[in-house]
Amino acid sequence: MTPRELAAALKKGTVAPVYLVIGEDEAGKDEVVASLTSLVEEDLRGFNVERFTAGDARPDDVVFAARTRPMLGDRRVVVFAHIERLFKGRKKLAEDDGEGGGDEAPAPDPGGLEGYVANPEPSNVLVLVATDINRATKLGKLLDKQAVTVECEGFSTDGFNGAQSALRDAMQFAADRVKASGKRIDAPGLTALVERAGPDIVRLRKDIDTLVLFVGDAPAITEQDVRLVVGAAQQFDDWAVTNAIAAGDAATALRHVQLMIENGSSPFQMLGQLGWWIRSRMPQVAPDRVGAAVRALYRADGASKLGRDPQVVLERLVVELCPRLRPSGYGGGRPQQGSGGAPRGPQGGGYGGGSPQRTGNSRR
Repeated sequence: MTPRELAAALKKGTVAPVYLVIGEDEAGKDEVVASLTSLVEEDLRGFNVERFTAGDARPDDVVFAARTRPMLGDRRVVVFAHIERLFKGRKKLAEDDGEGGGDEAPAPDPGGLEGYVANPEPSNVLVLVATDINRATKLGKLLDKQAVTVECEGFSTDGFNGAQSALRDAMQFAADRVKASGKRIDAPGLTALVERAGPDIVRLRKDIDTLVLFVGDAPAITEQDVRLVVGAAQQFDDWAVTNAIAAGDAATALRHVQLMIENGSSPFQMLGQLGWWIRSRMPQVAPDRVGAAVRALYRADGASKLGRDPQVVLERLVVELCPRLRPSGYGGGRPQQGSGGAPRGPQGGGYGGGSPQRTGNSRR
């Protein structure tokens, strides 16, 4: 389940005896652990909340704490952090901790932890925290079967619709977090905020916290606040440029080109990506445009080898690949509007004389 789904379950009073909180998002895992320890009344946490770290504490000590009945209250919460160490040999564990030595013997036996996961104390909550576990081991299989797994991985862009799914998840996460801070955010502000963080949940969380501090007593966060405080936009989808070209949307394609360059992508690498897409994918999505696209790619490749500005070459290639805005040549200047309102190409032909100028604004 996701942290959001866990919050909904806890609000309904649905509490499991064993949770596995897993993933690379350390701040997200800390928030999940905090929500689980808050199941114990604040005045009783000194008695009924215990924390252990694998490598410093023996698993049997953790089990003893988890089997102990709560004092005064109804529930006890025991947190066992960094349990990925239980799945590593001593040599690997020493290397990860920056220490030498060690041997290939298995990590300390999880001992009674396996038995506890199989038969937990129903009135208590054991929270196991890790970056990852080995599901091929006995303990890993038990956790897969018995524990409620809460995944804190951020926004995954993997898969066919990964970018769109990550964008939806990021929008929901940001909206929920702003609301939890007691603020409102308008739709343009939310969009600008998520565009700037991209799929980086750590940055998105930090940006929201910064904005909340920035607006102070103001009840809402606006798009202007986001643009004043938050840095340059990130890119959700590495194939956004080609997707926009396939749709014939030059403006969107050029905007994504600029975003990718601002985020460190090389124009030469992007030219290579476009070349692969034209040869391998364009015949399926736009077969009638392949011939013209190959010729445009050939001209762009030649221009880049002659030392032309690679970003200018890339942007002009993108424009030529989109049927809605296709210039007639490659001379200086921007595409101009014809008398009938339809775009027409800049004056001149080819990549000839003078310093080429960009076809789009530096910021879109």
